[in-house]
Amino acid sequence: MENSYQDDVAHWVGEYGLDLKRYFSSRVNLSDVDDLVQEVFIQLYVRIKKYGGKSKIQEYIFMLWQKIF
Repeated sequence: MENSYQDDVAHWVGEYGLDLKRYFSSRVNLSDVDDLVQEVFIQLYVRIKKYGGKSKIQEYIFMLWQKIF
């Protein structure tokens, strides 16, 4: 089961990571962008069981970056 979560998060990093980088790049110091994106996906991995597919993953990722930012 744990590998499934890792695979899912790895997929979402590939799918949404660049969009998050673009978003953060326009709002924070460029040297902080990679760390912020990484933190979003760390939080996603930590909270993946809470997600439970209740909403679109994009909405959940958006909620996480709002908490971080």
